[in-house]
Amino acid sequence: RVGELHAEAAPRDHAGIAAQFRRRHAQLGRHQIEQLQFRLVDSTPGDRAQGGRGGRTTRCRSLRPFRLAERDLYLAFGLAPRKVGKEDLRLEPADLEEAARARPGWSPRLWTVEQAGRLLLLLSAPAANAETFRARLDQLCATAEVGELTALYRGLPLYPFPEAQVARAAEGVRSNMRSVFEAVAHENPYPAERLDEGAWNQLVLKALFVGSKLWPIQGLER
Repeated sequence: RVGELHAEAAPRDHAGIAAQFRRRHAQLGRHQIEQLQFRLVDSTPGDRAQGGRGGRTTRCRSLRPFRLAERDLYLAFGLAPRKVGKEDLRLEPADLEEAARARPGWSPRLWTVEQAGRLLLLLSAPAANAETFRARLDQLCATAEVGELTALYRGLPLYPFPEAQVARAAEGVRSNMRSVFEAVAHENPYPAERLDEGAWNQLVLKALFVGSKLWPIQGLER
């Protein structure tokens, strides 16, 4: 990979080499995240209504949305629970370690199969730039019910163009729906990494005000 980067950039174009490395590193990280989520969804046993584990695996594969058309994404996003169910993810310690390696600070410990499936759909749909992805996320949030919003806000640390999602995270902090607020606040590295001091303080004070636990807030000890 280093050789390829040098071949693609001018001999002394160190900025170009660094930019290409960052892009490839980000692409690799997203690929690892998607593959881990597919495996976690597939390995979570289904209920009897869905035919057990084998039924779940078949349904999960039907979610694979490579090059998903824009008009189909929104329909598939709403139908995800019918395809994969709503159980909690069955996670082993090794799964959590792999998640943390793929994205430092990411912990899907509180996630459900439905949430993982929905975020797989969103992450797998191509987005050429930050504006395209932000507009897509805004559209999903504008029409989402509380369960869908919870999934979308839990996905904050995994989204491409993270600098473009700060306003979205701040809106989640202001939400009067506790599950949405805690999707941003709990076991989510994004707020500590990206929110400014005012928004961060608002998050902590709101957690105290509504009686939400403080210990799952990442970065609070800093």
